[in-house]
Amino acid sequence: MRAEMPTLADLNNDQAAIQGLGAPMLAANGMLEPVGFESMRFLISGFTRPMITLNDPAQVTFGGGFETHVAGIPKTAYQMSVTFIETNAAHIAEFSEVCVQQGGRMKCWAYDGRPDNYTNRYLLTNVTFTFDGGGDIDSTNKSSNINVTATMYYNYFGLYESTRSGGGGLSGFLDKVEQVVSFGRKAANVVRGIKGLLGR
Repeated sequence: MRAEMPTLADLNNDQAAIQGLGAPMLAANGMLEPVGFESMRFLISGFTRPMITLNDPAQVTFGGGFETHVAGIPKTAYQMSVTFIETNAAHIAEFSEVCVQQGGRMKCWAYDGRPDNYTNRYLLTNVTFTFDGGGDIDSTNKSSNINVTATMYYNYFGLYESTRSGGGGLSGFLDKVEQVVSFGRKAANVVRGIKGLLGR
């Protein structure tokens, strides 16, 4: 018995379709940049790329035993694990103290790529770091650097800025908001003008 195999034409069509989707993203090609601490991006070696999702759906049981679910509302509060590389000058220790002095709130940009060369960037707001200690000291380990881990809590609303053709994302979203606000202002001015003409 002969199994059904894809033809060379099928594989050629698959290749064309796959190339149209873009190259696979490399895990190392991303940066997390705290606003106001831009140089910290070089010391953040690991983080979770933000992605919008829904909260858990609500389970619903109807009369007669039928069960289904209702989709949850969009999730806005997230958390991720972040890995920092400590330096001899104790940059991460200083950063943790500055976080406390600032009340623990800041913004961060997460990049697909680098700040000066990216395909997408994602705005994280209301960011708070909880550090899991200052890193492990081991006198027998002479070939590894000290890594500091932290849990990062943040709000993410799915807003991003894209440099790909077509744009959209944060810049497109803000443009739409400005258009709506501008239209609202013009409408309000027209109403005021009419009221002025009517002497009201």
